[in-house]
Amino acid sequence: MTNEQELISKAVSDRELSEITKVIRKNKISEWDEVVYDHEEWHSSDGNSFQTLKTADDTEYVFEMNSDCEVGVLGKLYDLMADLDLVIELDDDCEHTFRKLSEKEQDEIVKKAEYYGELFVTDRTAFLKDAHQPVRFRLDDKFDSSLYCFRINGDTRIIASVDDDPIFKSVIVTLLSVFRDRDMKEKFRSVAQSFYRRQFADVKQI
Repeated sequence: MTNEQELISKAVSDRELSEITKVIRKNKISEWDEVVYDHEEWHSSDGNSFQTLKTADDTEYVFEMNSDCEVGVLGKLYDLMADLDLVIELDDDCEHTFRKLSEKEQDEIVKKAEYYGELFVTDRTAFLKDAHQPVRFRLDDKFDSSLYCFRINGDTRIIASVDDDPIFKSVIVTLLSVFRDRDMKEKFRSVAQSFYRRQFADVKQI
């Protein structure tokens, strides 16, 4: 994360989840009141109001809990992040390989990373058609992996993490590996395990 502020996180309780469901019904966000519970934590940059993401009818919404513990919906993530800050980062392990590439190849990789970062917010369905997870992981029994593999050109691929941050209105694409055609599944597994074991105590392949 490039922001100087440090996020404060806490779990979304069953009561708070119930309040979110009530807001969904009240605002008629989903005809079926269907919610994908893929974001299980509140996040805050100041410790006062907290925000979380919930998906209803294939659209991500940002919900906020204020200092009085009242829950409301701020709006669609895409609308709120219209002026998002797209950040492309190079992991230390990837930078050495990246610097060996020609300037043309480097530009092509950065442009593709920017393209997928923007697509991640603007059209998640289209993003997932090109983004592959040859192996899936569960982190500390509550987080899903945000690592994906993308094709750059005929035989060049990248492995990158793609994370959105509605609080700081940014999308961070971190390049972890640039490689030529080989055993993609094994390469993905190796990169993911190395990357996640620096951040999580429990990394499970699912």
